[in-house]
Amino acid sequence: MSVLLPYTYLGPIHYFSAIAREKRVVLEQHEHFPKQTYRNRCTIYGANGPLNLVVPTIHISGERSIALRRIAYDQDWQKLHWKSLETAYRSSPYFEYYEDDLYAILMKKHDFLVDLNRELLNLILGIIDIQAELSETASYEDEFDGIDLRGAWSPKTGTSEMEDFKRYPQVFEDRHGFIPNLSIADLIFNQGPNSKDYL
Repeated sequence: MSVLLPYTYLGPIHYFSAIAREKRVVLEQHEHFPKQTYRNRCTIYGANGPLNLVVPTIHISGERSIALRRIAYDQDWQKLHWKSLETAYRSSPYFEYYEDDLYAILMKKHDFLVDLNRELLNLILGIIDIQAELSETASYEDEFDGIDLRGAWSPKTGTSEMEDFKRYPQVFEDRHGFIPNLSIADLIFNQGPNSKDYL
C-alpha cells in the first residue's frame, strides 16, 4: 500500500518510520502551504532542550501551492541552521560522517522549498539505506487511495502518548532527559548505521 506524505525539512523520526514501513511513498507537492508545520521547520536537541529551526519563505499574494513556495534569503538562516546543528551534534558519534553532505545541501541557494526538502529527503534515505519507491502528486486531491499522512504530525501538537519511541543516547540527555521524535538529524548523528533498525 502507498503512503501519502508531505515534503518535510529534516522531518521528525516518525515521518521516516512511515517511509521505512510502507516503502511506496507519494509526496504531496500541490497542497496549499500550511504554516507552522514540518514542511519548513525541524526540531533538534540543543543545549537548552528542543530547538526549532525554521526555513523562512516568501508569501506571494495569490500563490498557494507548496510547489511554488520560495525560500527567503534576506536573513542568513543557512548559517544559523548550520551553526545550531554543529553546536548540537559536533560531539555526537556520527556527525563527522555526514556533515559534509548535509552542509553542501544546506548551503545551496535553492529557489523553492520543495527542492531543498527533496534533496534532503534523498540524502537521508541514502544515509539510512532505505530503498523507497518515491513518486510525486500531479495535482491536489482531497482523497487518497492509501494511507494519507499529510496532516498526521505537527510541531504544535508534539508527540502522541500512544506512540512508543524507544530510547537511544542523545548528546544532552543528561541535562534534559530523552526527547522522542526529534528531527531525523538527531537520530542519524547519534545512531548512524543503526538508524534503519531503530526506524
